[in-house]
Amino acid sequence: MAGAPTSRQLAAYIGSCLAVLVIAYLLLDGTVAGQAWSDQAYLGSALQPVHASRSVNWALQWITPPSVALVCGVLIAVGTVRHRPMVGVTAALGLGLAVVLAEVLRTVLPHPDLATGFESLMGGKVYQTFPSGHATIATAATLGLLLVVPRTWHTPVAVLGTLATALVAAGTVAAHWHRPADPVGGIALAGAIQATCAWILVRRYDSRADGPGARGGRRWALPVGCLVAAVLAMAYLLSDVRLARVSMLPAGVHPGAFPSAIVLIVLASAVAISAFTRLLRGVDLCRTNPIGRIGE
Repeated sequence: MAGAPTSRQLAAYIGSCLAVLVIAYLLLDGTVAGQAWSDQAYLGSALQPVHASRSVNWALQWITPPSVALVCGVLIAVGTVRHRPMVGVTAALGLGLAVVLAEVLRTVLPHPDLATGFESLMGGKVYQTFPSGHATIATAATLGLLLVVPRTWHTPVAVLGTLATALVAAGTVAAHWHRPADPVGGIALAGAIQATCAWILVRRYDSRADGPGARGGRRWALPVGCLVAAVLAMAYLLSDVRLARVSMLPAGVHPGAFPSAIVLIVLASAVAISAFTRLLRGVDLCRTNPIGRIGE
């Protein structure tokens, strides 16, 4: 069956994302130690100067329902131009479904207030904010784009997508919008949904090109590129952190909580996107003949 090995690997990826989603919620939101670390990371963003958090906040506000609709339109348009409109529609539906599920989970999942001592400092964040809608959107948009572009574009799209996703996902903590469990959950949720879309599409449309490129080409380019993108996002978000501001932190907040949360989130972005891209090596879902279409 065409695409059988890739579809099995995608099924494993889906299971891994769901496991991360559950573990992030149970460990970081459902235990005293995990919730305390998450709350401290949220409060520890005070290590940044005010202008830094304001700039991140301003950037996040560009992610709105109209901008999500625009991305969906782009996915459909690319799929249509490449003669596989259903691939674009499926990628767009994956993005939309991921956003809807993130909203549903925030409504139905309980948020036990376990880390007592921080609730008065959280500014209303004692309610459920898991998973992050912004992290879900950024991840699902990147993975959706990987489904519709030519395979020769996979690595640059993955690298740029890692940079954007890491900045958005970790930025939600830097901007005082979310605790770190939330963007990790959003990344995992989007990964599970778009990998399910990929699983369906691979079984229907998998078309592999001949030659070294179909076997991966320069295999180091993808992981190295995504790692570099993650480091750049990390450097940007942590460049203005000053340990001299430790005295500004509330009592009991460890100064290492915020930086460690940023590192965790950007690495989660890089792993999720690079692994997804790796599973699609040599696969072009919009390729309809050996000559290929746009970008070949």
